[in-house]
Amino acid sequence: MYSIQRYQSNSCISFLFEYLKIKFSHLLWHTKNKYQYDVYRIMTPNINSLIIWITRMLDTIKKTLYEKHKPEDKKWIFISIFDINGHIIASQWSLSTDLPLENYLQQIYHQFFEQHAHITKTIVIDIVQSIIEETDIKNILSLPTKEYGICIVNTETQQSGVILPNTKDVNDVKTALNLIKKKYGISGNVQMYSFRTERITVEL
Repeated sequence: MYSIQRYQSNSCISFLFEYLKIKFSHLLWHTKNKYQYDVYRIMTPNINSLIIWITRMLDTIKKTLYEKHKPEDKKWIFISIFDINGHIIASQWSLSTDLPLENYLQQIYHQFFEQHAHITKTIVIDIVQSIIEETDIKNILSLPTKEYGICIVNTETQQSGVILPNTKDVNDVKTALNLIKKKYGISGNVQMYSFRTERITVEL
């Protein structure tokens, strides 16, 4: 009699244990799926908003540039982006490119600016109009920095650095050269260039 009762008791315990396992599994499944749904519900609007910002920023850059320049034009350009407080977030430039403007914009945008689209308030685009290699130090030192940008290139390593025209707190070429060398770590023999740009400012 005892052995039968013990068997029945063990069977009940086993049954109860299996029942609880099933219920607990269902609970976990519902909890997991509810969590996934909540995450999806919360994240989806944010992701959609980010995609809209990313698309809007690139479309705005293209629309502004294409008012004066053709997508197939080959231009040397600088792009800088700023946050709502006017602090620079990122910048990218090139003084030589074989790519049409359309392709070059796509390339540098996705590489350097796309990740910052959601915090970008202002885009400043400088399109190079003319560039001259300067061999006379007296001539380059006399240039007005409000109108001319300065670029230097190390003749051995080809490392380069640049200061755009009308850069804040840069009032003469000597200051510009010192800032470029310090910022980009350039030393040794260099080639110096002056250039003028057309500046376009876009507010998002």
